[in-house]
Amino acid sequence: ALATKHEVFKVETIGDAWMGVTNLENDQNETHAKRIALFAIDAVAAASKVLIDEDDPEAGFLHIRVGLHSGPVVSNVIGSLNPRYGLFGDTVNTASRMESLSLSDRIQCSDTAAKILAEQDPTLPLRKRGKVAVKGKGNMITYWVGESGPRLVAPKFNAQPMVNFAGASRMESLSLSDRIQCSDAAAKILAEQDPTLPLRKRGKVAVKGKGNMITYWVGESGPRLVAPRSNAQPMVNFAGDIVSPPPMRLEKQQNRPVTSPRPKHGLQAMGFHVSRKHESKEEQTLEPQPDPAKPSTPQPRTSKPNQILPDSYDLSSRVPFEKSMSQ
Repeated sequence: ALATKHEVFKVETIGDAWMGVTNLENDQNETHAKRIALFAIDAVAAASKVLIDEDDPEAGFLHIRVGLHSGPVVSNVIGSLNPRYGLFGDTVNTASRMESLSLSDRIQCSDTAAKILAEQDPTLPLRKRGKVAVKGKGNMITYWVGESGPRLVAPKFNAQPMVNFAGASRMESLSLSDRIQCSDAAAKILAEQDPTLPLRKRGKVAVKGKGNMITYWVGESGPRLVAPRSNAQPMVNFAGDIVSPPPMRLEKQQNRPVTSPRPKHGLQAMGFHVSRKHESKEEQTLEPQPDPAKPSTPQPRTSKPNQILPDSYDLSSRVPFEKSMSQ
């Protein structure tokens, strides 16, 4: 109904994303940016009145984000078995970036679209957001559509967007139970926005991919509590596992099974021993050795003549060994 009201042409729905365009089906050269902006404002207002789950009203309402961009596109019907109509070009990709970098219940547009909007509807409020890092485009100046008031200037120490979900995840994983940890950048902003909110410096924390970062505990006052050395790591892992201290070294030694030492020679590993001391070339026997896995009481050595192999015996042949082992 909203698309028909503002004469917006629906191109396609990809997952949970809805894609529309103006000045394509009809001649809207003088009002295309105004139409798509008013459509976006009405869409955000309509979505905020739709329940997420009608059986559970406490789940809340839908929240959408919108991105706008103006520029040339290429349209065509693609496919032979399942043909469909689609739009292609850099304008489509930039509009998608504007949507993905927008925020909930807000409409973000590029600098190009903002200039056209200011010409087609000077009464439509626009607020400059600033430079935003766009993948494949670098830093782009963007605007909030439908919002008025002075521009919020980000402080120099936090030139990036105010919310960084990747960095916030590190703060959460390195926090402790029933406590709130924030970065140094967030602490400075908190001190400016609410000087009465207590903050306590935790110190330097090793953050993966960031190095050592100074963090603060939110909502806590007083001197810093130094964790004892015997329990430097948290005992509870938020992944769901209970982290227990490692067992004592003495217990490991007591529970270790007693095994006989491993043989040092390859022939002993097969269960036989060959003596190579040449005192007599008349005798040739093979003595089976005890299994190294079964401990046995040492036998006293007796004075026996050293047993040797004949000169014609091939040590590489394993047939005599296999015959002796099968006996």
